[in-house]
Amino acid sequence: MIPPFLIMLAVLFVIYAILGVLAYRIPAKSLSDLYLAGRGIGAFALFMTMGATAASSYSLMGAYGYYYLQGSGFLVWPLSQIPLVVSTWIVGKKIFAVGRKYQHETLADIFGHYYKSEVAALLSAILVFLGAMFYTIAQVVGLGWLFMTLAGIPLNVTILVVLAIMGVYCTLGGLRSVVWCDIVNGLIFCIIVVGAMALLLPPALEKGFFAAIPATHFTTPGPLGIWTASFAFSWTTFMFWAGAVPWYVQRFLAAKDLKAARVGAIGGVFLSAFTGGIVGPILAYAMLAYMPGVKAPSDQIPLLIVNKLSPIFAAIYGIGVWAAAVSTADSCLVVAAQALAKDFWYRFVTKIKRGSEVPAEKVARMGRLMVIVTTIISAAIGYGALLSPELMTTIIMFTAIAWAMSFPFFLAFIGMYWYPSLRISKEGFIAASILFPAIAIPFQFGLGVPKNPFGIIGYAWGALISGVVAYIISIFTKRPPKELYVKE
Repeated sequence: MIPPFLIMLAVLFVIYAILGVLAYRIPAKSLSDLYLAGRGIGAFALFMTMGATAASSYSLMGAYGYYYLQGSGFLVWPLSQIPLVVSTWIVGKKIFAVGRKYQHETLADIFGHYYKSEVAALLSAILVFLGAMFYTIAQVVGLGWLFMTLAGIPLNVTILVVLAIMGVYCTLGGLRSVVWCDIVNGLIFCIIVVGAMALLLPPALEKGFFAAIPATHFTTPGPLGIWTASFAFSWTTFMFWAGAVPWYVQRFLAAKDLKAARVGAIGGVFLSAFTGGIVGPILAYAMLAYMPGVKAPSDQIPLLIVNKLSPIFAAIYGIGVWAAAVSTADSCLVVAAQALAKDFWYRFVTKIKRGSEVPAEKVARMGRLMVIVTTIISAAIGYGALLSPELMTTIIMFTAIAWAMSFPFFLAFIGMYWYPSLRISKEGFIAASILFPAIAIPFQFGLGVPKNPFGIIGYAWGALISGVVAYIISIFTKRPPKELYVKE
């Protein structure tokens, strides 16, 4: 008998394929048409695609599992969405305005133009490509647990299936097909969250709900003692620069108008904050009241409990997890492919300048080829991740690295867009782009150095040290004119 999860997933695949074909029928005459949907994404579509992209599989799996294990101290996560809202709001408007005026298509375009430096452009492209690739793989490998639990499909097969499906519609329609699929995925995500509430609340209420939950789950530092003030501070600080992540920047550059960019900025965190900060604790505590003491990794706990209540709804819940994960992974896949095509191939290999006349068919063909190449690279790295003895640790590392890579971008945006006195020079930007990952990643994961010294996460240390160094270097080197972007 075919598992219900696979039947529902097959229906969803057909929908993706149809949307991909429809997007393909709209001619792509440039890389902007393929990777930015012709800069024509409206307010509703941008809200949904930003929301669906932000609400990764972590929103339905890892976050709820953490609440189950760690207690209300994990509210640090949804509270950290506040600086993310501020960040996406202020960054999004400026990126749209400046990008539209100078026809920027990527972060490498932005920094290459601002600093008049191919080195700055190349470093930006490398950070974007690595960050997007790591996040794609984290989502795809994470989906393996879902397939194993609900359909008995091994991880190595899952990687090929997921990437093949995404690769087809991303290749056909680029960002346009991704946005259309994100609208479908976002609606599925919302419906299933409501369904999970309806399923879990009644049995939890029968057992006393909050009265059945240990007191340690309502106090800090929580059952495992990790939710301290220093951790909350550093985690919240980390989210300030998350508004500059490449998959958000791509959406702002693709917005139809300023209204769409503003609405998209709100959508980028709304679903994630709502499901994580309001629905998340309620569902997680309902799970804890109904079935306490589950011994499993945090990202597996929600599905195990839902499966015990209703195997059929577990399959439906799995579709929600799939929708959340794929809507993030496909966005990152397209961003990584755009970096390969626009920033590496056309900018550095063929050295075709922006605005040069290139046959539309050739541009579209190369753009789609780079999606295929990126898909193959993702599969290869995903298989490599399976060889890790600590697979979940590897996935978490990939996810964290992906988000953290955006710090040098946000550091530069501060002076570029708002406070000219804080603008950093080309040399300062290059130093931050190299120093930040070199400092943050070892401290974050304890690679040869103490892990999270003084309870402050490694990324906060990386931001502090690389930021200070960048500003010091900028004092003694030439900075770009303060009028270049600030007044746009």
